[in-house]
Amino acid sequence: MSIRYTFREWKLSDKESLIQYANNLRVSKNLRDTFPYPYTETAADQWLHIATSQKSPIQEFAIDIDGNAVGGVGVVVGSGERRIAAEVGYWLGEPFWGKGIMTRVVTDFVDYVFHQFPEVIKLTAPIHARNMGSQGVIKKVGFSLESVEKCGVIKQGELLDLCHYRLFRVDWEKLKKSEEHACRG
Repeated sequence: MSIRYTFREWKLSDKESLIQYANNLRVSKNLRDTFPYPYTETAADQWLHIATSQKSPIQEFAIDIDGNAVGGVGVVVGSGERRIAAEVGYWLGEPFWGKGIMTRVVTDFVDYVFHQFPEVIKLTAPIHARNMGSQGVIKKVGFSLESVEKCGVIKQGELLDLCHYRLFRVDWEKLKKSEEHACRG
């Protein structure tokens, strides 16, 4: 039986569960430095202030399981001449790893982004080369490896390669149509 989830807008009342699941070195080590470790009450307050002040269309969501915010998924849409591209990012509390949740979340989120942001024709996802779990998620969703940036980031004093994945809207639409066709038999 698969675990049921939703992605929904962040709420101020998410503070306790946010701290519970975000305050984990194994979660933080694969994310940008803007995702702190340790994840303190101050960090949670700052994030929730930003996340609950968003204008439509919403770009940052909590991943909710049984009423608790156990992770997050979001998009940063480019501006100016880069408005046709957007970067997706996500994280999930460690107790929920390896259960197929994030693949389903990212699949649903890609649908959301392409629906809510009609100018976006390309999604990107930069992932640390050591983060095999996240690379597996993004590949299952339909992203392709575009490039590997050698020594692209430094995290906790370690130089890491950065894998750049991409998914074009046209490829997503083809993938969705082929899945619909396969379901109809």
